[in-house]
Amino acid sequence: MAIIHDPRLNRPLNVIGDTIILKAIGQADWSAFTLIANPPVSPPVHTHPWEEAFWVRRGRLRVHVAGQDHLLGVDECVTIAAGTPHSYLALEPGTEATVLFGSTRPVAFFEAIDSVADIDRVLALAAVHEVEVAGPPLRP
Repeated sequence: MAIIHDPRLNRPLNVIGDTIILKAIGQADWSAFTLIANPPVSPPVHTHPWEEAFWVRRGRLRVHVAGQDHLLGVDECVTIAAGTPHSYLALEPGTEATVLFGSTRPVAFFEAIDSVADIDRVLALAAVHEVEVAGPPLRP
């Protein structure tokens, strides 16, 4: 067993109005984050070439996957296959979820867009990091 002391861990990032905190980076190409989200903020519907899972820890989350909405409460989870259009929307202030990615690539992406308010710049950085916009943000 290895204990990793990575300076990127536990540092809150402001990602399009949500707080994303890196919690773990796996040696076998995976990463885990805490997401703290508030309505009405939602990322645009998007795709990326890695699997993702949302596990709600507090509040309620609407996760939109391939055109279908999944309403998640505490301790409910949804997984999203790589390349599948998806997004999320917190339904309560302070909604918290553990987000697992089948890649470490989201680490660099979230760091790149930390506190970037210019949406055109965010979209340009998304493309560089293999995140493709597939639709508008979700509406409450």
